[in-house]
Amino acid sequence: MVKTCKRLMVLAAVFVLLVACLPTVTAAPATDTLAGKRVLFVGDSIAAGWRDTGYGHKDMTAKGGWSLRLEKDYNMKVTHAAQPGQSITVIPGRGCILPQMRQYKYDPFDYVILQGGFNDCMGENKAGNDNMNAIPALGIVANSFNVSDFDRSTFSGAFEEFLYYATNDYKHMKIGFIITYKTPLSQYGGITNGVRKTNEGYTQQDYINRQKELLTKWGVPYLDLWGGTASDGKKYSGDIIKVNENGVHFPGGNDNIHLNAAGYDASMPYIAQWMTGLETWTKVPETTTRVIPTIADKPTTTKAKDQPTTTTTTAPVQSPLDGDTTTTEGITTTTGTRAPTKPAATVTATRPVEETETEEAPEESNTMVYVILAVVVGCVILTAVIVILVLLKQKKKS
Repeated sequence: MVKTCKRLMVLAAVFVLLVACLPTVTAAPATDTLAGKRVLFVGDSIAAGWRDTGYGHKDMTAKGGWSLRLEKDYNMKVTHAAQPGQSITVIPGRGCILPQMRQYKYDPFDYVILQGGFNDCMGENKAGNDNMNAIPALGIVANSFNVSDFDRSTFSGAFEEFLYYATNDYKHMKIGFIITYKTPLSQYGGITNGVRKTNEGYTQQDYINRQKELLTKWGVPYLDLWGGTASDGKKYSGDIIKVNENGVHFPGGNDNIHLNAAGYDASMPYIAQWMTGLETWTKVPETTTRVIPTIADKPTTTKAKDQPTTTTTTAPVQSPLDGDTTTTEGITTTTGTRAPTKPAATVTATRPVEETETEEAPEESNTMVYVILAVVVGCVILTAVIVILVLLKQKKKS
């Protein structure tokens, strides 16, 4: 009997050690999370990988860049929709990104990744500084979410229209927007080097700020390659993408706009990591507050209580920073009738917004939790059996 008790005690000790040695469960790597998922990639030549030569991709063609790497390195099912030369606003001589995006609205995707807006800061699709008149006016943020209220002849109105259709056409999918990196060495026209100003007196920084403002208004998560910092402390524009060095992450020469293969390789892990944190966008009444995830954040959800609030939007502050553009081949011109341009002004938009209570998404899988609980319960039962046997033996002796 004594030997039996000793054996049972040894077994109990082994169970306890097994529980203590169980590995900590961590979030799945991007490769596992994205594998097999379907993604639509929309944008201009930056998203199209115009100067990418990785994986045998032909220089100055579409279907390269980040989307190609998602297909090759992360085993995603990719629809390469991005096309060079396209803009958010309707500009003479350019195609428009909106129909590029909407043509796939009946297709099923897990992710819809959007990019664009820098060709708007270039104006006409040509080098030089004589195309300032083709740069669309910055415009204002509408005080509603009705597409009929957007002044689509302006950059702000056209971008709101773009986000309106993105969030309605793909409402049950994970939507995200990539704000393109700085291009201070740009020799293209318009305000693409970040120093020049539009006829209204705005720099490209102001257009980037407006994108962020509208993405926040529409609750679309974004990755800020322009002015953001990754979770490892590196700046996207400067540390990760060498925007101030000719020919490192760009083809060099006159083209310090488009990334080369090395530039896409350097930034791709950050794109993939950001994508794994995207939330599913669901169209709900205008009482929704969403948390914009960054690379350092875990996915979050929100609970809400309606509470009226007022948001004031002012014309952006001018700042001498930089931006991007695209080039030429295979451009289709899209024309349309637009409402007259409204001057930039201060707008106050009032709508009910929720108080938020943030919940972090659980990191551990439920299966592993159940295994741990089962082992712990087993140890408790085994210990109880040992105690009962010892008590019975002592009672027998007495």
